[in-house]
Amino acid sequence: LILMHIQMPVMDGYTAAQAIKKDARWVHIHIVAMTANALAQDRQRTEQSGMDTYVSKPFDIGELVDVILQQTA
Repeated sequence: LILMHIQMPVMDGYTAAQAIKKDARWVHIHIVAMTANALAQDRQRTEQSGMDTYVSKPFDIGELVDVILQQTA
């Protein structure tokens, strides 16, 4: 499981997720987007880049734990 921050300085999370999913060794790894961008279009962009789900910041720790458990079950 990767908790992927979207706004990184050199390569953003969308680009990083696409690069990870292109590599056959990592195609099955789950990626959870973590960002303060909470619009519907932001959620769509995370899905289009290959991420499995989305947690908006500030996040509730219980919500984050639930997402981690769902993705690793």
